[in-house]
Amino acid sequence: MNEYEQLLTKFYTAFKSRDADEMIACYHNDTEFSDPVYPSLDNSLVSAMWRMLCQNAVDLNLEFDGITADESGGSARWIATYTFQDTGRLVEGNEVNAAFKFKDGLIIQHVDDFDLKKWANMALGRTGRILSSLGLLKHLVRKKGKKKLEDYIHNN
Repeated sequence: MNEYEQLLTKFYTAFKSRDADEMIACYHNDTEFSDPVYPSLDNSLVSAMWRMLCQNAVDLNLEFDGITADESGGSARWIATYTFQDTGRLVEGNEVNAAFKFKDGLIIQHVDDFDLKKWANMALGRTGRILSSLGLLKHLVRKKGKKKLEDYIHNN
């Protein structure tokens, strides 16, 4: 296992144990993060997002595999099962494909990709299916995610 694969293993091992500080230590000071809910976060927002998610994920079960990396970039797959706190609904087996770029031995860019419709069906149920059919899902989920992150930052 090379140093970049070790870094990603360290990151996901910390995530699995909900250790946001250890996760954040894997990031470069100029890190950028993106996923379907949080489309463009800088380093300070990435740190706050992971702290918020780790703090709130009381029943998170996370598995990861497929870690490959070299100096040009890397990838991994992780699968999460947890209770979505807003609805109390079980999100089971949400599969995420992650892509990374590195700088100075740390993660400089992190992009997570998952099926937002599938996630919404689990997390939001009927509401998610309706929002999806109306073409409003991405916009409203991002808006709510942004508000939750802003509230977390304001209160912590």
